[in-house]
Amino acid sequence: MGWKAVESEEYESSAPAVQAHFHAVRAEEALRRDDYVQAEKEGHLASEKFLQAAQRVSDKRTIDALVLLAENYEYRSKVARTRNPRPVEAEEEKVRKTETQLNVAAAEMEELWRRLNEIGLSSPGSADKNLLMSSRHLSSSLGDSFCLLPAKTRTTIGVVATAVDGGSTLRAAVASRMRNQRQRLMEQQLGGRLDPRRSGGTSTNGNGSATSRYQDGRGSSGDGDDSGGQGDFVGLQETVAHQKMEIVRLLNTVKTLSSENTKLVKKCEALTNIQAENREIRDSMDLFKKDYNQKVSREQSKLKMQEEQIAKLMEEARLKDDRIAKYDKWYKTLKAGAKAKQLSQSRDGGNVASSFSSSSFVPNGGGPSNSFTNSSSFHAYSPGSEESTGSSATSSSRQFSRPPAHPNRRAL
Repeated sequence: MGWKAVESEEYESSAPAVQAHFHAVRAEEALRRDDYVQAEKEGHLASEKFLQAAQRVSDKRTIDALVLLAENYEYRSKVARTRNPRPVEAEEEKVRKTETQLNVAAAEMEELWRRLNEIGLSSPGSADKNLLMSSRHLSSSLGDSFCLLPAKTRTTIGVVATAVDGGSTLRAAVASRMRNQRQRLMEQQLGGRLDPRRSGGTSTNGNGSATSRYQDGRGSSGDGDDSGGQGDFVGLQETVAHQKMEIVRLLNTVKTLSSENTKLVKKCEALTNIQAENREIRDSMDLFKKDYNQKVSREQSKLKMQEEQIAKLMEEARLKDDRIAKYDKWYKTLKAGAKAKQLSQSRDGGNVASSFSSSSFVPNGGGPSNSFTNSSSFHAYSPGSEESTGSSATSSSRQFSRPPAHPNRRAL
């Protein structure tokens, strides 16, 4: 592709979905130019890239969409191939390459048959007697699906049953592989069994000549060589049928293993995503624990300070309560003293009034005299005497009107 040389760096560094988009655009342009060969190539490449992109994502809807696009461009590639008016040399080369690959696959199947024959699992009648012993030769977890098959399904399996995935390409490949395998087996069986028994020196020149001779031997006279050849032909048919069943089993096993492998790959991707999510959750939890511990330590220090402040306030409140109790006691004592003073003052007032009334009517010097005109009363008055009288009255009133001492002073 010429465009790939220009945009090779961008193409190689892009994701499979982007590469598929490039191929899809090229396929559309080729279809508009009626270049069906290029459209077929680009459509096939776009389908492959879409499938690769589907294998790298985990979202089900995205996978379904990518698979649908892959099927669409595969269908367009087939349509372009059918619209191609004449086959090209590249297609013939591809066919030859496919035949070569099928021949290699047939050789591998022949090698597999040889190894099965060595362990006694290739002959038609040896499957039942080696049912219990064959399990140690199997390396798959599918049990005896490689080399054993139930008796009910032996007669119904044929060439048509090799359509594993329903694709025409797979059916053609399996049919060609089985045909080549059958030809090689017939050559080996006929070459190994017929030459020692024939005394007339008649040799087989090929697969077709030997088969035609066995078919002609059915209507001929009862010759010993023909009857022996007929028996060999029947045995060969049984061997070929058994090999067909083994090939079918192996293909089905490969399909099952591939599906299991796909499931395991998807499961591993899902587990990888889950591990990444768990790692993120673990990191977020560690960060949350760190922040939480810092906040808790700050709140604990604040709480401790508040507890100390509360204890200090409670101590101050206790001291105030004690002081209030002392003041209450002092107030009650003061009130009782004031009440006693009031009672004593009321008694003293009554005594003073009675003494005053009696002294105003006492005669002075044997005759009646007026207290207001008595000179002695005037001469008896003096400021000093008044001050002394006032001081004595004040001292007596102070003696009765003094309150009790303050609780704090009393304590001192």
